[in-house]
Amino acid sequence: CIRDSINAEYMGHRTGALVGCLRKLQGWSLTSIFDEYNRFAGSKGRAMDQQFVELFDPDVKYDAAHLPDWFHPQDVARGR
Repeated sequence: CIRDSINAEYMGHRTGALVGCLRKLQGWSLTSIFDEYNRFAGSKGRAMDQQFVELFDPDVKYDAAHLPDWFHPQDVARGR
């Protein structure tokens, strides 16, 4: 099972970084992304996770036929 292979101590941080990258794909500002991250991470937040999100390049290749309803690439292009 994949879950068993992930160290539970770092699971929340990995989830927070993943959600931060998702928010970046959705066109959120870094300020909003880090605000959400810090609300959930609390005192356990890590600068390394925020740096990972900041450096994440949302310009990914995708097949438009398989995009989920919530993803709007034009918003990312406009910086939203």
